[in-house]
Amino acid sequence: MYRNQHGRDSSMDDNMKSGVGGNIRTDGSYGVDEYELYYYLILLFIIIGVIKSYHIVPPGKRRVFINIMNGKVFVVEKPGFCFFPFITWKSFGQGPFLGLVNSGSSYDMPAPSTKLSIDPNPTPVHTMEGIPCTIDIKAEAIVLPWDYRIIEETGLYSQLSITRINDWLARIIGTVPADKMNYPFLSPLLNSKEELGELNRSIAQVCALRIERINFDPSGIVLSKAYSGIRETINSTFQSLEAKEKEILKKTEIQELENKLQRSIKEAEIERESLVKFKEIEIEKLQQKYLQDHIKILTSSGLGASNITQIIVAGIGANALRQTPNVNKIMCVPPSMVGLHVQNDYQHFNQGKGNEQV
Repeated sequence: MYRNQHGRDSSMDDNMKSGVGGNIRTDGSYGVDEYELYYYLILLFIIIGVIKSYHIVPPGKRRVFINIMNGKVFVVEKPGFCFFPFITWKSFGQGPFLGLVNSGSSYDMPAPSTKLSIDPNPTPVHTMEGIPCTIDIKAEAIVLPWDYRIIEETGLYSQLSITRINDWLARIIGTVPADKMNYPFLSPLLNSKEELGELNRSIAQVCALRIERINFDPSGIVLSKAYSGIRETINSTFQSLEAKEKEILKKTEIQELENKLQRSIKEAEIERESLVKFKEIEIEKLQQKYLQDHIKILTSSGLGASNITQIIVAGIGANALRQTPNVNKIMCVPPSMVGLHVQNDYQHFNQGKGNEQV
């Protein structure tokens, strides 16, 4: 047995013969030449290297590569395929955006104008009266333009932005009364142009982010249980008092209407009585005037006082009969039919000497 120029035993050459894809021994067993094994390993390594050197950047993402030989930084800004030899180029990862990007590869950073969601833990704060409460919000943010210098950032945007948001939130809630701790009041306040502007000025100092809107999570405003219990009792009492007040006001309004109606009726009655009295006085004046004129006419006709008196009495009696209720007919009869006797001196009447007694 001897060694050939390849360093193999001659017995191996005797017992093996060449075959496709390897060597087949004389006894029928299959073997691989060690040089061929090296060849296949190198080929496999090259294939794996090529595969690992190809990268896919999805839409809305960027990827940062660093050359480990010279420290050069390259930012892939457009989505699609890119080739960076894995031996000399390494992906930087999500960097300061770690914890804010929940989709895509762990090596992708969000591109500018991409929307992100920042969800701080429920924040314990105090109202203007010092009443403890918990606020649970979620912020809608937009990524601001950034470049390769982002690799110099040492802090995480998620932590830095949440710290600034909590400080900003505690300051605002500290100026709000406890009875206004509700969504209709807080949402417009937190999303006002002035308050969001102040928050973004603070965040811009540490993050490439801009807050667009503050949203409340379900049950995002929770006041202390002690205050909530007292508040429910107070609200219940106020509601009861308000209902009683409405009832009292309604009764008062009804009473005022009744009093006004009574006053109106009384005033109308007084006005009617005054009008009736005035009419009676006017009628009496007219009757007196009529009587005076009638007496003058009768006197000028030559009648005596006795005759005028009889005529007037007869007229008064007739008028009284007309005004008597349940009287439908009036009959005139001579006085002699009812036992009355009238003595008149027609001769003196005809001579103009009247004034005879009945």
